Amino acid sequence: MKYLKELIAVYSDEPSYFSKKRLESGLSFLLGQLGMASYFIANYSVMSIIDILMLATLQFSISGYVMTYIQKEKHNNKSI
Repeated sequence: MKYLKELIAVYSDEPSYFSKKRLESGLSFLLGQLGMASYFIANYSVMSIIDILMLATLQFSISGYVMTYIQKEKHNNKSI
């Protein structure tokens, strides 16, 4: 119940434990990963090894970018 109140507070003027930007970027990342996984599951029988490697490269690149962005944001917040 406490977490639900905090999620509601994200989109109001009240202070919240959660960050709106991180919540939205995490949700969009999760939806993108689920979309790629469902595409792979639906099409793996007709995909070549090159297609699979391209999909894996894309997923790992996006994951690396998101992790790097979060670490930079943490570092910038500490120096303020």
